[in-house]
Amino acid sequence: MREREYYENWLKRGFTNLEITPFGLPLEKVIHIVSQRILEHYREGKLYSGDIPLKLDEAEPLGVWPRLIQADVKGELKYFVSKFERNQGFTKKQFLDLPDVSFPGYLVYLREQNLKIPRQGQGKTIGERKQMETNQTAQEYLHLFLGEKTRGLTPEDYLTFFLTHLEETNQVTDDLDEGGACFCVGAFHEPTGFVPDSYWGREYLQLTLGVGPSDKTAPNVGARPVVEIGNRKLLYSR
Repeated sequence: MREREYYENWLKRGFTNLEITPFGLPLEKVIHIVSQRILEHYREGKLYSGDIPLKLDEAEPLGVWPRLIQADVKGELKYFVSKFERNQGFTKKQFLDLPDVSFPGYLVYLREQNLKIPRQGQGKTIGERKQMETNQTAQEYLHLFLGEKTRGLTPEDYLTFFLTHLEETNQVTDDLDEGGACFCVGAFHEPTGFVPDSYWGREYLQLTLGVGPSDKTAPNVGARPVVEIGNRKLLYSR
């Protein structure tokens, strides 16, 4: 299938929004930037979920599982795996050093226009494709994404996407009170086997970047598939 036809088919399935992630930046730097911008939005009165102005823990706008902060630099975070097991995928350095990456230092992808991950039983069929729904394990999402040639978000994708949406709309993403959390199945923490996840928690007054087991389900936790632009052979031929 020609490249143009391939992406046109995904556009028909609802993947209409282009996102660009500065993947080459250290995750710690991305965390700092997003944290600062959340705080600035709050102090400017521009932090919302729907029509509701949100409260914020100004001392910690973005809560992060401590072992994630430098996991990419240490090589503990593995990206684009086919299973959540050891010796899968790439470290960030390995991926950035590949000679045939389509956009060196960046990840470029299409996402669905609808930002809320549908709850179980509520997914719509768009362009003959049924949307992914909540209440499956991270491993199941990974298997489904590989099967349809999509991929999950990396933590860097998620934070950049969150910030882009916040800057454009003053709205947070994945508010637990309105939707649910998102597994970032584009990566996993190899030493523990945990998979990153993220959500806005009104109870905690912050955005959370945490982790969870790959074999557990919850009715308010799903995963967001994206269509990588370029890198198709790199990601799906292994």
